Amino acid sequence: MFKKMKELKRTFISKRSDPPSMYIGEGNNFQGEISFAGLMYVLGTVEGKITPIFPGRDDVVVGTTGVVHGVITNAKVVEIFGEVIGEIVADEVHIFSGGRLEGDITVKNFVSEFGAFFQGKCRMDSDFLQAGKLDDMGTPQPMGMRFFKSEEEVK
Repeated sequence: MFKKMKELKRTFISKRSDPPSMYIGEGNNFQGEISFAGLMYVLGTVEGKITPIFPGRDDVVVGTTGVVHGVITNAKVVEIFGEVIGEIVADEVHIFSGGRLEGDITVKNFVSEFGAFFQGKCRMDSDFLQAGKLDDMGTPQPMGMRFFKSEEEVK
């Protein structure tokens, strides 16, 4: 049921070498609506709405000291190492160990590491279900929804 980590062939955006186009540094607070293009890092606090200029192309990373109280919409990938309280609409959401998400999400792919916290509803359209793929109980399995305890366990 779980794919091995090496089979995923994913490079998480937080490991990209290109600099962020928007950066909220640790100790800084922002209230309101943010529009950005490219890659956004949040290490401080954002209260409001985060919206990429190019829907489905831009990424958001909430670092270990980052806190977002509000909505993140139309992002390609959202990586959570810190805390998000609010709604997320994105192609992919990744919650890493120590990360916390309280709120509803609408996604194509959802990844949660062991030690991550998620409380809310996860909505994946029927378009994202693997046709004919059922679990042992006969329930359709969403494509891309994966839960890992650790890299070692899934190897």
